[in-house]
Amino acid sequence: MTILRPTRVQIAFAAIVLAAMAFVVEGGARVFFAVKEQLRNKLVSVDPSVLDDYEVSDVAHSWNWRPRAGYSATIDQIIQAKKHSGKVLGEKLLKQRAVELKIEPNAVVMRINDDGFKGPDIDKTHSRVRILTLGDSCTFGTLFDDYSYPRALERELGRLGKSVEVVNAGVEGYGPANVLGRIEEFKALRPEITTIYIGWNALYAEPESYGAEYYLKSVRLFRKAYGKVREKIFGRTEMALEAYSKPKHIQRDAPEVSALDGFTPPFMTDLETIVEEMRVAGSEVVLLTLPGLFVMDEEPSSQALKVGHLPTFTDNPYVLAKISEEYNKRLRRIAKSQDLLLVDLEEWSRESLKPRDEFFFDSVHLYEEGQTRIGQYLAQQLLPLAKTNSKGLAAM
Repeated sequence: MTILRPTRVQIAFAAIVLAAMAFVVEGGARVFFAVKEQLRNKLVSVDPSVLDDYEVSDVAHSWNWRPRAGYSATIDQIIQAKKHSGKVLGEKLLKQRAVELKIEPNAVVMRINDDGFKGPDIDKTHSRVRILTLGDSCTFGTLFDDYSYPRALERELGRLGKSVEVVNAGVEGYGPANVLGRIEEFKALRPEITTIYIGWNALYAEPESYGAEYYLKSVRLFRKAYGKVREKIFGRTEMALEAYSKPKHIQRDAPEVSALDGFTPPFMTDLETIVEEMRVAGSEVVLLTLPGLFVMDEEPSSQALKVGHLPTFTDNPYVLAKISEEYNKRLRRIAKSQDLLLVDLEEWSRESLKPRDEFFFDSVHLYEEGQTRIGQYLAQQLLPLAKTNSKGLAAM
């Protein structure tokens, strides 16, 4: 029997066909993402099933969300809501912390004011210097609001003799783009000081924050489609648990870590726009670096590896440490080039949050004790700004 072997011409032709197919698929994927980005604000709506009881879709932008105005709840009500929505990790943590903090089941622990900000009502007279804290869940804080760093900041400045109003504008899941979607609302508050502590969600977003330039759009499209199929088969809760508990591969000198030298997160333009917009509104802008559980110059403890969660695109804690380190470097550069105050929480955490695994309950979120420490430290750093204001408000 004669075996027909492909000729060089046939092999070359097949390679050309495959290359052409790959080119078409990649081109289609690029068009898909370009159109999706352009139409996001018009056609995409947030999935209500992913929102908590204390969140609603933003009327102004259907793709965005915000805290539910006028909401209040006891710790027991919040725990039951977490259970009902299948957020088992959140349910477990709340139960544990309620016991440790000695909070009664019927104690109201979270209030969202009528303007849709977590915390007390906004002072309509604006008689005190107003500090606006922009951010994500790290700013929104744990559901025990008294322990969030915005409330701790307000208390500490009061203790130092500077009566201020702190508006907590943090929202769980937010990235810089979400903040920009509500920037006019934030500017309308006319804060004398605006702090910006944000970035984790955008850094975790796969694969954009890992460096979109390293990924073909077709690969990105396939990964997203694959993830959606798996979510349909196994359910959102199981997928979240799988991501949280996946084994970690610890290698500081891994190629994927060194490849991130000089990495610039793609959302930096959004962040700089937020800075510019708030400064135009007359606010003194303060940048905060991101403290995290994993850092480049420390070996993760067994407890850190147990509780830490990683982005879906890596199983190496040092990848997360590296992208946050590079992001913090860029925050420092922006602060220096634009003459902004920078509160370096990442550097501060090295001495004030030791050992790290006792203060973080996952890779990025602090227990209530850590939140309180941030608020107290931030008060010390903002004290000079709080002494004066440009709007002639009551002296503090």
